[in-house]
Amino acid sequence: MGQIRVVPLNTKEIEFWWPIVEPHIARAAAESYGFTTVEEVKQAAGAADMQCFAILEGLKSVAACVTEIKIKHDVKSLHVVCLGGHGIDEWLPALLETLEAFKEVAGCDGIMCVGRAGWVRKLQKFGWKQMFTTVGKGYE
Repeated sequence: MGQIRVVPLNTKEIEFWWPIVEPHIARAAAESYGFTTVEEVKQAAGAADMQCFAILEGLKSVAACVTEIKIKHDVKSLHVVCLGGHGIDEWLPALLETLEAFKEVAGCDGIMCVGRAGWVRKLQKFGWKQMFTTVGKGYE
């Protein structure tokens, strides 16, 4: 196994990295019931409205994470918009460490991830807690 690195991509690097991260983002967006699209992520990351992180094992791309900073009332939050890849147990600790550091630099109060129920189990061992439950109808 190679070294795990989480690479924050600046807006000038999105075009170069897009063919590498897009397959991971596409898989995550496919599970979003249309709330997140690949095109939206590319445009927003290129405009610095979202942040994109490439996750590498050695020189191999294994995952990608996209975040967005949201401010509501007096709470500034780092939201994980989409996260896709494989071998999550290998790279999740490094990603969470990177997101924690980015949260601090960005002056955010916390980090939030909206996703499928399995994320609760994965993230609880890192000190995350379930905050909400979302239910829906008609999104099949």
